[in-house]
Formats: sequence, C-alpha cells, structure tokens
Amino acid sequence: MSSPNVLEDLFSDPESKQRVSAFVAFCLVIVLYHAIVYWVVMDDAINSKDDATEYTITFDTNIHLLEETRTIDDGDREVLSFEVPTSMFDDHDGFGVLYVNINYQETSGQIGDSCDTVAADLKPNSVQAEWQDERNVLSGLSTDCSTISLALTVFPEFTGNQTQVADMNAEHWASQWTNDAHGRGMFELQIEVDASQPPGSFAPTVSDDDEEVTVSWEAVFFDVVVEEIES
Repeated sequence: MSSPNVLEDLFSDPESKQRVSAFVAFCLVIVLYHAIVYWVVMDDAINSKDDATEYTITFDTNIHLLEETRTIDDGDREVLSFEVPTSMFDDHDGFGVLYVNINYQETSGQIGDSCDTVAADLKPNSVQAEWQDERNVLSGLSTDCSTISLALTVFPEFTGNQTQVADMNAEHWASQWTNDAHGRGMFELQIEVDASQPPGSFAPTVSDDDEEVTVSWEAVFFDVVVEEIES
C-alpha cells in the first residue's frame, strides 16, 4: 500500500490549485513590497541623510556686570538681590549663565587678626533657570580671605562652546537658542559673616565685629550665530 501523493492530489483539484496559486501570488507580493521598501525607500532615506546640511552654532557673549559692597555684622545674615535690566533681554538672544564672586579682606586693622569666615548661598527661587544643573555651584565658604565663586546655568544646556548640528535649517537652530524667559526676575544671595577675634580682644578697645564684603554679579548673555558648513 503506497502513501498518497499530497501535492498530486492538491494540484489535481481545480479549486485547490486556484487557492495555492493565490497564496503563492500573495507571498510574492509581500516579498516584492519589502524589497522595494529596502532598496528604494530606505536607500533614498540613507542618501538623504548623507546629504543633510550641516551647521556650526557659535555664541557671541555680552556681559552685564554689577558690583556692590556691603558691611555685614558678625553673626548676621544678609540677603543681596540682583535683577538684570530688561534691555539686556531685548538686545540679546538669551541669558546663558550667572557668575557671582564674593571678595573680602580682614578689615579690623588689628595686628595678628586672622581672616573672618564668610559663607555665601545663591538661593533657588522662582526665577526660570537650571537650578538642578550638575555644573552649578550655588554655595561657598571662605576662611582665608580667598574669593568665593558661584555659578548658575540659566539657559538650558548652555556652555558657550561651539557645537555642530545637521539637518533642518539655520532658522530652526537659531530658534532653539532664542528665548528671553530664562533669567528674568530677582536673584537672591545670602551672605553670613563669622568674625574671628584678634589677640587681645579681651581689651575693651580691641574687637572685630563686622566685615566688608564685595559682591560681583556677572550675567553672561549671548547672541547665537548659525552658519552652514560648506561641503
């Protein structure tokens, strides 16, 4: 007893033969479709990627500087405020970064008196800035009259360094770096002084009960320049 020939039985029936032919045709269409997508559509996409226009993005910076001096009593905490003039926002594309430098010298005039301790904190508030940026330095302490330097990134991802991008157009990339909302408002700097007492401070005429502190606010604004890279 021989085994039945399935293919012979399948093609011997006209209806079955028609169904098989339709299935084979469907499979060929699917294969042909994927071939067209891969060799035509994807090839065009790859070629267009290779042909994408490249641009360099650079920043012309402009600094608004304000310096103020304050005498702070021993043990006191004072808050200094700083707000950038509206004209800076009107004249430039964005506010990139805020630097704050705090300087002081021992001013008691007493021989042998060591430097006081000065602490400074740039307090996060409602001003739109990158308060959580890992590059920020929002607090500092000095016990030897050295400068306390703080920094706050204001415009998202701003470094001031030249970058290179591809695709889109120059207007698109310029718009990514144009926003006058970042940095508007009042920044607040808290300063505390802990005055050291000079030798002989037990005498009624010898004391160190305050310190003169100079604060420099440096707001770095920028104008973005987008240039096409010639191939």
